[in-house]
Amino acid sequence: MIKKIITGVFLCAFLLALVLPMFFINTQANKISATENRRLSNFPLVFDESGKLNHGLRLSFISWLNDNIGFRSEFVKIYATIKFKFFRISPSPLIHIGKDGWYYYTGDQNIEIARGTYYLPDEMLETIAYKQKLVNQYYTNKNIDYFLITLPSKSSIYPEYVQESYHIRETPVDIVEHYLKNENNFHVINPKKYQFSHKDKGKLFLKQDFHWTSLGSYYAYAYIIETLSAAGAIPKNTTPVEIVIAERNYGTGEVAAYLGCTGLLSDETAPDVQWDKHGIILDSGEYFDKIMDICNRDGRFHYPCILENPNAENGTLLIYGDSQFMPGRNIPQYFAEHFKTVVYAGIDPHINQELEDFVKPDIVLYETVERYINYRLPYFEIP
Repeated sequence: MIKKIITGVFLCAFLLALVLPMFFINTQANKISATENRRLSNFPLVFDESGKLNHGLRLSFISWLNDNIGFRSEFVKIYATIKFKFFRISPSPLIHIGKDGWYYYTGDQNIEIARGTYYLPDEMLETIAYKQKLVNQYYTNKNIDYFLITLPSKSSIYPEYVQESYHIRETPVDIVEHYLKNENNFHVINPKKYQFSHKDKGKLFLKQDFHWTSLGSYYAYAYIIETLSAAGAIPKNTTPVEIVIAERNYGTGEVAAYLGCTGLLSDETAPDVQWDKHGIILDSGEYFDKIMDICNRDGRFHYPCILENPNAENGTLLIYGDSQFMPGRNIPQYFAEHFKTVVYAGIDPHINQELEDFVKPDIVLYETVERYINYRLPYFEIP
């Protein structure tokens, strides 16, 4: 009798485990998974445009069910915790667990940068040079100073913490810089050596994020300002702002979300830069509204930022940049110490002629992170 009761209890528990998740299935379209930092699959179309049964319905339905079944996020957290805590294995193929608490993004050949195997053949370099020649001619005709900025990856500045323990080597930012300068004498700014020479000042990149600290962004800005000054784009005596280095809590970083459980990592403390700020971030007015309208209609710009400093020495700076140049990492604010107007347009940098005709910049900076060099520069869009 007892055996039958136990069997019945286990059977009920088993059936409940099968059925209960279906009652809590997610029905929200385009839902973002907080534990995996990605968009979950939507319910598939049953019929195609011709009214016939969708050919990929079965696989699409399985993908939707796997992504949206009830309690999935809890199971993901448990799975991630077991792999990470007990086996020290990354629950995500996009995260490389390095040494001494360092983590690296593996997408876009990021680890290949440290290994020296990043895909950048000669034909691609020729295409990049050709596109940059057209861009330089475009800005020369408009009497605008143009500078291409290629930012080193975390794996370029800190290759020693990758599990294979790589050393500082020539990476894509160096290859592109040398090729463009030697072949065409273009203005290419690569702050890698400058940043590397200041590693002893404190962490330039966050261990648990893909981005730099405000100290890392400061040294990139400092090198850019010195380069603009040396090139004659701004007065020769221009120097970076004076700073005070403190510490602050940066949280768990983006890595925690990619691992599938934000509780796996503790908050990270890293250097924070403080200085006497003079730039004012605009959030209203005709000038602000017009720029926001242009960026919104373009559809590829996110988080545009406009700063004004009427006491600055130089005119207008337009920045096309990605997430490393976002206001949250202080780059536009640094430049606002030197320019009366700074307009930052990101996250997917490309030239927008309407924006430039309205802003009328004196200098244009086009920035890309290292891992996107073979993704962005060969396909540069010229108006």
